[in-house]
Amino acid sequence: MASSSNLCVCVTCGTQFDFPYEERPLTCRMCNDPRQFVPPSGQSWTTVARMQTSHRNEIKQDEVDGRIWSIFSSPQFAIGQRALLLETEAGNVLWDCISLLDADTIAFIKSRGGLKAIAISHPHFYSTHLEWAREFDCPVYLAEEDQEWINREDEHGHRRLVSGLTLEIHPRVNIVKLGGHFPGSCALHWNKNLASHKQGVLYQNLHQETNTMLSSLSATPLEFLR
Repeated sequence: MASSSNLCVCVTCGTQFDFPYEERPLTCRMCNDPRQFVPPSGQSWTTVARMQTSHRNEIKQDEVDGRIWSIFSSPQFAIGQRALLLETEAGNVLWDCISLLDADTIAFIKSRGGLKAIAISHPHFYSTHLEWAREFDCPVYLAEEDQEWINREDEHGHRRLVSGLTLEIHPRVNIVKLGGHFPGSCALHWNKNLASHKQGVLYQNLHQETNTMLSSLSATPLEFLR
């Protein structure tokens, strides 16, 4: 069996597959889907091991809410995904996932207390989530509706498929299915904060119990969850 660091990672979308690099397929089924794209240059592949020599992760603390850390790769990889490390009162949760997991990122997260859980908004952030879950020995939550887009076998039992509309995955941290890009597209509700895969960080009622909304969503879902 191939080492997981030598498994194929699509350069365009960042998804890891169960194929060793030497047996890389001609196409990526994620990119063939209309919600993604195949670049004019055609399909290309890399591996986590190769990325560790060509890329590095940047980790930036949010300027307004210091409990939130953005993790993203430089130079930009795939579609520019980023993950958010949320330092909750009961332990750390990673919202969404990126392809590159390297020694510096592992050391930083472990210095902050490791991870209690990983939650993913939709399949374009599946990336190398089993690598992260295995390294930090934590569950990773994905929507049951989108399981057809899973591309690796979970040999160590880290995945948890969310079947209902909401699920508390950690104290005061809830997955909420709002639909959208995929049938199971999710947001993360934490301590009156709402995180989605959308751009940027928006703040709501910051001076009232330091409530924060991470997304470009309207206030409607937040009102529903109060």
